[in-house]
Amino acid sequence: MFKHIKVTTIRPYSTKVRGVWHEGIQCAARGPRNKKIRVSSSMIFPKPLLDSTKQTEEMVKDIYSQLAVKEKEYELFYKGIGEHKLKQSK
Repeated sequence: MFKHIKVTTIRPYSTKVRGVWHEGIQCAARGPRNKKIRVSSSMIFPKPLLDSTKQTEEMVKDIYSQLAVKEKEYELFYKGIGEHKLKQSK
């Protein structure tokens, strides 16, 4: 799925906002050189979840889009290094 990122853990988490418990998803991953990457869903839902399947699916899509942005950053970074090496070798 991702070339530079390896997802190691996806787990739900709970947080209290203004006295109400909410649920979200956290993702732990490893990037190049084994660098830790932690991403939390930007959307959280009050507990209990009304439609658990649909809300969880939306949170996973959010995590995926954040990881896709990180992946693109790594691609551009390594592409830049490759181009820089080519210029120096000429």
